[in-house]
Amino acid sequence: MNLTKTVKAALAPVLMAMALTGCGGGGGGSDDEAGGVAYEGKTSPADISKKNAPDLTGEVVGVYAIVGNDNLRMRSASAAATGPARSFQRYAMAQIAIIREKHVGGYMQAALDSGYAARTDIDESRPCDKGKLRTSGFLEDDFTGQVTITFDKCKQGKDFLDGALTFRIDRFDLGIETRMRLSFTALHVRNNDFDVTLGGDASYSSDTASNKQTEKITDLVIVDNNSGRSLRIVDLVSVYTFDNIFVPRRVTIKIKSGRVYVSRYGYVDVESTVVIDFASIDQSFPDSGVYDLTANGSIRATAQSRTSVLIEADTNDNLGDGYEFTATIDWSDL
Repeated sequence: MNLTKTVKAALAPVLMAMALTGCGGGGGGSDDEAGGVAYEGKTSPADISKKNAPDLTGEVVGVYAIVGNDNLRMRSASAAATGPARSFQRYAMAQIAIIREKHVGGYMQAALDSGYAARTDIDESRPCDKGKLRTSGFLEDDFTGQVTITFDKCKQGKDFLDGALTFRIDRFDLGIETRMRLSFTALHVRNNDFDVTLGGDASYSSDTASNKQTEKITDLVIVDNNSGRSLRIVDLVSVYTFDNIFVPRRVTIKIKSGRVYVSRYGYVDVESTVVIDFASIDQSFPDSGVYDLTANGSIRATAQSRTSVLIEADTNDNLGDGYEFTATIDWSDL
């Protein structure tokens, strides 16, 4: 199982619970940190091969499952948490949206009820089944501000949480956060099956007139504590275009640029030369589009349908003689 699959499986039930209350080798190692979490693994360009091309593709596709496109559309949170074909991209972020509504939205409503006080200061602790969590921060009268949920050895059901999740709202228009930063500070998530820590931040800026949202993952490190594998995402910029940002049904994604480090392989630079199209935001994988990965060699992953992807790999860094590896694989097997 690759790391992004591990994170998907680990975080989905954990985020629901919150709503209710590698190998060494060439290239050396790195102790670089994001949000108090260290990436330790190869830092040189990945040597793309027939063997690792599907795995590298899976890790990059999985990035969009972790931090994807439902972050700001909080009013769609309940709908996004349902649907048989939902992706983790929507599921996990919908749960973060529910957390935001529970721990931030309540204070927004209180501000409304009090007649828009100039500022609402927040500092509230509550128990988990074991341990506790604390909500702290402030909201201005225009609903900008910052709210942090800090988990202190919080055990809720079978899930254990420690660390912090912060929402910073810089602009609020027409009922949604149109400029926001989401930060993880050494957020440790553990249950009977998984043990994951993540740290770092991503920012989101929306233009409601054009139905576009720009996402930038500045630096995010994800560590699977069971296997020791880690993933680092740096300066990954993507533009999401919705049919309607307030009541979305479909979305396209344009990956502009970014770098993804996979501890056992090294890094790949990522972009999309053909926009990635989801006919429905409830489906797990795209109908069409291309993920382009470049390092020592390159990978072109072309969506054939929402069930399969064509992976073509140039393993000798010479596209002039074609791809040395070509295979059509089910998305679910990545």
